[in-house]
Order: sequence, then C-alpha cells, then structure tokens
Amino acid sequence: MTSFSLPLILTWQWYLLIIIALFFQIILMMYAAPYFRGFVDLLAGRITGQLRYWPGGRWQNIRHQLKRPGIMAPGQQVGCIVTRVAFVLAIAVCGMVPVFSLSPPGFPAPGLLLICALLVLVSVLLMLPVMIQAGQSASDGYLSGVSDILLLPALTPILLMTGGQDLSNFLIHTRAYSPSGEGAPFVLAGAAIFLGALGQGGSVADEAQCPLSGADRGLWLWTHDILQLCWITLAGDIVWSGVLALPLPEEGATAWMVNCFYGTGGWVLKLVCAMFFLVLIRLVLLSVIKRGRVRFLSVFLAGLVAWQIATPLFLPVSDKNEKGTPPSHKTSWYNEEEGGFAP
Repeated sequence: MTSFSLPLILTWQWYLLIIIALFFQIILMMYAAPYFRGFVDLLAGRITGQLRYWPGGRWQNIRHQLKRPGIMAPGQQVGCIVTRVAFVLAIAVCGMVPVFSLSPPGFPAPGLLLICALLVLVSVLLMLPVMIQAGQSASDGYLSGVSDILLLPALTPILLMTGGQDLSNFLIHTRAYSPSGEGAPFVLAGAAIFLGALGQGGSVADEAQCPLSGADRGLWLWTHDILQLCWITLAGDIVWSGVLALPLPEEGATAWMVNCFYGTGGWVLKLVCAMFFLVLIRLVLLSVIKRGRVRFLSVFLAGLVAWQIATPLFLPVSDKNEKGTPPSHKTSWYNEEEGGFAP
C-alpha cells in the first residue's frame, strides 16, 4: 500500500480532473445499470430454462418507453412527479458512490449515512405510484415501502463504523484490508448492504405493477436499475476498497488514470460476482408471490449481521500489557478523534 499523509494538497488541475471523472462515473453508471439488469435476467433465464431477452433488450425497452406518449390516468400526476424526482436523486447518488476512484481528503464527499438515506428515499418514492393503486398491488407497494424504511435502521451499526468520516475517507483507511485477510468484518458489512439490492429489479417492483406509461414508465424502470447498481457498487466498495484509485500528487495524473482503469476492471469483477449471487438468491429464496414478505427477513438479517460486526469493536479488551495496566477500550481499527476507523 502506498504511503501518504493526510490531508492531501492538490492543485486546481487535480480538482478539475476529479470533477471530470465524477461526470464520467455518473454517465457510466446510468448506462451500465440497464445492461447489468439485462445480464441478471439473462442468466436467471438460462438457469431456469426460460426465454429471456439479451442484455441490450432492457435498454431498448427503456428507450422505447421514453419515446412513447404517456396516458395520464386520473390520480397518476403524483406518481409522475415523484418518479422524476427519484430519477434526479438516483443520478446524484451515482456521483456519490465510488466506482473506480476515491475522492481525496478535503474534497467534498458525502458520508455513508447520507448515501444510504438517499437510496432508501429513492426506493420509497418509486413505490408511491404502486401505492396509489387499488387492490393487491397497493398492498404489495405498502409492504415494500415499509421494508425499505426499516432497512436504514437495520444498517445503523454499519453506519456507526464509519463514525463522522466521509465515505471516501473511511475507504482510504480500509484499502489495506484484503477480503481474504483482516478485511473479513468489512466483507460481512458489504454483505449486509448487498441485501438492500435484493428488492430492486424485481419483487414488488415488477413492471406489471407499475401504473405509469410512456416516458414516466421508462424513467421508473431506469431508476430501478440505477438504484440496484448503486446498492451493489456500495457493497463492493465496503468489501474491498483496495482496487479503488487515489489521487496522489507525487505519483502524477498519468499513474492515477492507470489506477482508475484498474479500478474500473475491479468494479466489473465485483459486478460479475454480485450477478451470480443475485441470481442464486432469487432462485433459492425469493418466489414471485412471497418476495415482499421475504424482504422483511432480509432487513432483519441485515441488522443481525451488522450488530455482529459492530459489537466486538466496542467491547473492552481483557488482556493486559507488559506493565500490567489495562489497554485502551478501543481496538486498533478505531480512530477516536475522527469517530471511525484508522489504519
């Protein structure tokens, strides 16, 4: 791991490159999300023997919906407005979740609490058009909305792990921990966050239950795909942040761009692994009828795994040092000054 001192002092040229990289990251996630959903559906269809479209078919469907004229039924004005708001918020989250590079300390970056809160808010907004319907679809929408709201309290212990640090600053401290070594607690944390993606791109968010049409329906489908990709990318960052590039003035911009290329490859590798996990979990656990109820179990399981990770970090150490004095009650990973982990 490359040694560096915090905070990093960057010139305006570095900040310009970082802003350009953020715009590229947003565009990359926006257009990669439908293709990732397409690959997941294709793999699930091959395993179950069902006929599915090729990965590009998902994006073609969204483009077709965006070009179609919408039919405004009574009571759907609210659904159209909240869908567009959710789409804008999803685009903002695309720039907050690190994909191939971390933001240097001192650069404005959100914390894990803000990112998770926005993801939950987008998910709840997407359920509003389903809730305003009548019949069983409204009940499924309410069930999904409640499970989304409960997801944020279930992830509270993981949010406490980062303390008051920005997400990029926290990931900088965890870059040295490999998933096969001392990074096992962060693998469990990433698994808990990964559960947030189980309800997206399926379950009660099935396309047949969406009452919208035309461009609003296309934005609704697109936002669901972006939301799923953001959850999975966030989980992958927590599991293994060592592949993410870091702007270092002493190494130069060329080395940072090469590391961004490697970081993009690592991101694709994480997506491939997540794709297989999503397909297996849906085939084994989530049936079409009971997906909404199983989401409650996923929320509680996320809280259980989160508490399992966070509890040992705050327990006192029973051993004593050579002088016979009790050691500090915090582990070496905890940075008391910043309220989070330190290398």
